Amino acid sequence: MKDYDEVVKTRYDKDDFSSSGILKNQYSIINNIGSRGVHKKFDVLRTFIKEIINYSNKSFDGFSICDCGCGTGNISRICAEILGTPKNVYGFEFSQNRLNYCKAMNNNINYKFGNIVNDFPFSNTFDAVLCFDVLSHIRKESDIIASLKNLYNHTNVGGGYSGLK
Repeated sequence: MKDYDEVVKTRYDKDDFSSSGILKNQYSIINNIGSRGVHKKFDVLRTFIKEIINYSNKSFDGFSICDCGCGTGNISRICAEILGTPKNVYGFEFSQNRLNYCKAMNNNINYKFGNIVNDFPFSNTFDAVLCFDVLSHIRKESDIIASLKNLYNHTNVGGGYSGLK
């Protein structure tokens, strides 16, 4: 089995984001056939974020979200739409090709290069940390544990918690 680094390099760094390639990309939001039910995912995501905001008693303006392994940025962009601003939306991606695409689609979202296992690119904590289709690519148990710790340590839990050992 390939580990996370190999999967990214062999699969995602070869995506074609040219004008003709984006229509064939199965992860493209504008490809209704190949988007794997992305519109339903967005409806669920909207409900999820609204519930977290209601539960946390925060305003949409003060709510922060990090999209870990943001891929083509579809989730990050819908989060910015839900919040009404990209200023509190962050995303990171291990594929430089996909990260470049994210920045081209919306350079107002705080996108960075990073690896969920050992190179979490943000030092701050977030009200919501999202991680779709990322953990399934990690094969080593120690890397999975490190990733989960990173997710936990960057989520606001009682003001943030970094005591996980």
